[in-house]
Amino acid sequence: MGIKKILSVVVSLGVLSGNCQVNAALLTPAVPAKAALLLDQTTGQVVAAKNPDQRLKLGSISKLITLALVQEQVVQGKLSWTDRVPISADIIKFSQDMRVANVPMYANQTYTVKDLLNASLLSSSNSAIIALGLLVSGDQAQYRRDAKMFLAALGIKDVEWTTIPGLRNRDMGVLKQQQVPFDFENELSAREVAKVAQYVLQKYPTLLTLTKQPTANFPGALGQPPLYLQSTNMLLGQTEFQINGFKSGTPAFTGRNMLTTGKLKGRDVLSIVLDAGSPFDQTPVFAATIQLWRLIATKTKVVTVGSVSDETTTLIDAKGPIMLKPAVSPAYFVLNETKKEPELDQLTITGTVPAKAGAIFAEKKIHLSGMSGIEFLGGNDQRVAYVTKQEVAEANFFEKIGNWLGELFG
Repeated sequence: MGIKKILSVVVSLGVLSGNCQVNAALLTPAVPAKAALLLDQTTGQVVAAKNPDQRLKLGSISKLITLALVQEQVVQGKLSWTDRVPISADIIKFSQDMRVANVPMYANQTYTVKDLLNASLLSSSNSAIIALGLLVSGDQAQYRRDAKMFLAALGIKDVEWTTIPGLRNRDMGVLKQQQVPFDFENELSAREVAKVAQYVLQKYPTLLTLTKQPTANFPGALGQPPLYLQSTNMLLGQTEFQINGFKSGTPAFTGRNMLTTGKLKGRDVLSIVLDAGSPFDQTPVFAATIQLWRLIATKTKVVTVGSVSDETTTLIDAKGPIMLKPAVSPAYFVLNETKKEPELDQLTITGTVPAKAGAIFAEKKIHLSGMSGIEFLGGNDQRVAYVTKQEVAEANFFEKIGNWLGELFG
């Protein structure tokens, strides 16, 4: 499968990030997990981080990669959620082995892409995600290459990726691969999971329509009632925070993992908790996640860049004044006791004439100096994008001469 180059600089909702020296996060949470991280999805601000760079076993968090590869083909028009997916006899057999699978599939039944996404996201079905992985890549060897290419495009390199669902190769039963280590499990750090999750959620937000479902139906055996899928995310529906997903993971012998999305202080955030408790008890990872969110809720506040406003500028090549507006009013988490506020630099033109309405045309650098603990996933060079309020037409020869004279003598 050909994978488009993914920009390592994420442009999201008008907030631009450039590579720069990275500082420490605002808070280091003392949660009972080996690693934890909370990220503002829009700005990429790392609000809290504990041991964020140690690679740990992922379990079903690995399914994020396949979700991205599937959704890429959906966006490209190569797939749709209503397409029927061929299920091999080996996958059917694997799906009925309850030691490693929990959603059985049947040879006389048909399954759509959406059915398999629901099973993968809600019940963490290993067989469903394998079917999707093989659908986009053809075979497991190509899938491993596609997964590593996807990660490398996000700046995540030197990764060994062994199985589609995140199981050990020895647990893949009839789908076990030759010349692949039997006991290795897919590993990423909390920061790397955050990079993947931020990309997936920004580019394919429709996946949240699935992860926020507490339940869904899945085709049963032909002529039988549908199977009842229940989300493994026990945080859905709790009233303290607005949580809407996303994915849990259970490695073979280490503690459980949880990727969680939702709103905190009005901001879209995601959190990662890795290796909490044991693989046999789900309570610790959910408790650690809530503890992390409570820490941010009590120790931080959100400040906006108050001086962001509409701008008017001129260019020699443009017909008339160029009306610009900020794509977004940037906001950041800071500690409650922080007094200093972000400041904006002068407007810098980045676009060219002609330009359509709504095109990114200029930017202002955001100065965060003196605000301790401000760290961003994509680098600390933060800028706010300005977009055109209307179409910018190119000036004719005489208008250009007039604009040039106006600049020269104005």
